[in-house]
Amino acid sequence: MNQHSRNSSRPPSMNGFKRPKSQRKKGEQPPGGQKGHKGHTLDWVETPDQIKVRTVSVCEDRGASLEQVTPSKVERRQVHDIPPL
Repeated sequence: MNQHSRNSSRPPSMNGFKRPKSQRKKGEQPPGGQKGHKGHTLDWVETPDQIKVRTVSVCEDRGASLEQVTPSKVERRQVHDIPPL
C-alpha cells in the first residue's frame, strides 16, 4: 500500500526522503550567466609573496614510499587574501 502522512495516521517522519522537484520548467531558462556578459577571473601574480612546494612522500592507499618516483601531476594554486578594513 502507498500510505504516507497525508492519507493515514503515520507521522511525517515516516514518509521517507524524496528529492524536491525543480520549479523550473525544462527549457524555460538556461543555466549560467547573462548572454553577452564578459566573465572575469583574477590573473596570476608575477611575483608572489610566498611559494610553498608541497610533496607527497608516502602513498595514501598502500603506504609505499614515493621518494624516488617522478611526479606525474603538478598543480598550481594562488590564494588572494582579503585586505584588512
